[in-house]
Amino acid sequence: EERMAVHAVWQEPWGDRRQEIVVIGMDLDRATITAHLDACLLDDSELAAGPDAWQHYPDPFGDWLDMDDDDDEEDTHG
Repeated sequence: EERMAVHAVWQEPWGDRRQEIVVIGMDLDRATITAHLDACLLDDSELAAGPDAWQHYPDPFGDWLDMDDDDDEEDTHG
């Protein structure tokens, strides 16, 4: 059953990698949530440009990779 589940979502050349997001709440607007999430996806031309081009796309989260967690954390356990 597990192999069948993997094969059901297998896509070349990437295999079975995927993300799943679960949104839990009451009276959620499914269409709006779906539209916002879909807007985050690469379009066909962006996807075709490949990983080398993707590295040059702007990061909407800024320089989060350059953050030094030790400088921003407060000791809340002492």
